[in-house]
Amino acid sequence: MKNILISSLVIVCLLASFVFAGTIGITSEKVDDKYITAVLVNKGWNLIPVSSGGSGSLHAVEGIEEFRGGPVETDKILSMSDYKYVWIYDIDADKYVGGSYESYQTNPEMKAFSEKMNNDPSYNTYYSYSSAWFYFDKQGMLFFERQIDGSPALDNMYLIKGWNFIHTVPEMDGMSFDEFKGDCEIEKIAGWMVDEQNWQVDDYADMYQGELHDDSIGVSLLIKVVDDCSFSGMGGGSSPPSVPGMP
Repeated sequence: MKNILISSLVIVCLLASFVFAGTIGITSEKVDDKYITAVLVNKGWNLIPVSSGGSGSLHAVEGIEEFRGGPVETDKILSMSDYKYVWIYDIDADKYVGGSYESYQTNPEMKAFSEKMNNDPSYNTYYSYSSAWFYFDKQGMLFFERQIDGSPALDNMYLIKGWNFIHTVPEMDGMSFDEFKGDCEIEKIAGWMVDEQNWQVDDYADMYQGELHDDSIGVSLLIKVVDDCSFSGMGGGSSPPSVPGMP
């Protein structure tokens, strides 16, 4: 599972209605030909972007000493091996799959999910801009990077009817949701507040439609759409704690 996944959680919200600085827990910085994403990890559940692998995928990085003009406290940096549980929503099985860090490689459901990721191009595309739940028992920071060249293209991205776990990608930089939502009729957008460990939900019609910028790339969100659709340019050990319910 670890080689399928990985990315970030937001510090300054991508949308003005999410004004709680630090509560979503993710922010990014454009550096040359890539985006560096910092993820503020709290004890508990964290909604972190995932990637299906290949060109333009998100991957963890080490040795970050400076971020957005300031020094990084290296003793606060975590590793992805520090998570205790991971759950990702399998849209085909219509349920969460995953489990503990120790068991993910032997979990039959995770093996089946990984096989679909490797063999089904549409499945792989959907999960190239998705998000997953990671449970940590300590606080800290994670850092990820994504090359701009080869990142998921908007014309390959789609949503299914109902709720979708997504994360923002480099091609959305400089655009508003209205500019790239395409034929999607968005009902609601929810952000996971890592400090409070609960959802903030907004009706799409009531949200401020400002542009996304480089600090918003990698942000994990839950979006509810009326029907299957395409964004603009988009085609078309002990028992784990309970995964947070949908808002």
